[in-house]
Amino acid sequence: MAAKHRSLSTTVVAHAKKAYFRYELMTGIYILDTWEKHVFNVLAFVILVFVVRMGFLKKLNYQYEVTTGLYMLETWEKYIVNGVVCAGFSLLAYTAINHLPTQGMNMMSQLSSYATI
Repeated sequence: MAAKHRSLSTTVVAHAKKAYFRYELMTGIYILDTWEKHVFNVLAFVILVFVVRMGFLKKLNYQYEVTTGLYMLETWEKYIVNGVVCAGFSLLAYTAINHLPTQGMNMMSQLSSYATI
């Protein structure tokens, strides 16, 4: 009985090695170093997870359109509204990146001057 189990596991391992070899040949990663293979496989896994999550992203997009009322607009109107929203967030990020460090330093100097009084 143990011999059958061993031969079955050996068969499964051999099949897995053969499948991985085919994967390496089809993707062309057989010519890469080991660390490059690992990086490629991690990126392929991340892309796979992203594709699986596309259903979740479609649901989020649907919720966004229903919440903001964009579902009743035409496609070109959606592009305009989304462009304005993206421009607003871009300006917000620009302002935060450029002015928050200066404001933070001013606040810290004022707090330190209050602490010394």
